[in-house]
Amino acid sequence: MGVPQRFRPWYLNVRLIFNIMKIFYSQNNKKKFHKKGGFTLIEMIIAVFIFTISLSALMTVSARGLRAARLAQNQVIGDYLALEALEGVRNIRDAELLNRNPTRTWEDLFDNNDCWTDHVDGSSADGCGLIYDSSPVRVDLFPCPIGSSSECNMFYNDSTYRYLQFEGGSASAGYEDYNFNRKIQFTTLPGNSDELIVTVVVTWDQGKGRVEYTENLFLWI
Repeated sequence: MGVPQRFRPWYLNVRLIFNIMKIFYSQNNKKKFHKKGGFTLIEMIIAVFIFTISLSALMTVSARGLRAARLAQNQVIGDYLALEALEGVRNIRDAELLNRNPTRTWEDLFDNNDCWTDHVDGSSADGCGLIYDSSPVRVDLFPCPIGSSSECNMFYNDSTYRYLQFEGGSASAGYEDYNFNRKIQFTTLPGNSDELIVTVVVTWDQGKGRVEYTENLFLWI
């Protein structure tokens, strides 16, 4: 005669319940495993869409970074070219002192190639360019005619890393137009012939970028 169900030890009932749950859990896991054995077409499309959006955002950030770096480079070059021109104008003035030349007017200093005549006294030039002569070694100016977009352009030599201007806009061998334009402008002060305002304007990318430096010079020679 068997032991009635209600007189079974309690741990046998617990063990029976545990076995039932184990069987149910095992079958349920098999169903889940078979159900999720691969990706559906919708899941693949969503994954590709998310990847595409992420890649597009990364490319946009990279492009903006490259553009910002290019703008910063042009700004540095523009500053350098403007400061160089101011130094060149000061050099012309100081050279007269060292040479003990009896120069007493600004026109005597800056009109070797009709720069002063065309730009300040006349109206055929809206500024002057800066050139370096090797024989003899000296710094000089030349007029930039109004209406000429390339007369005062800067040229760059990739082997010597030099930026130069050439009178007439015709560069020497090895120099290429670098898309920068530089003009030196003079403004006289009424009633004060010993002081001159020198302004250097450097533009690039067809005027989209611009640097302007101004300095007051005194004729103390």
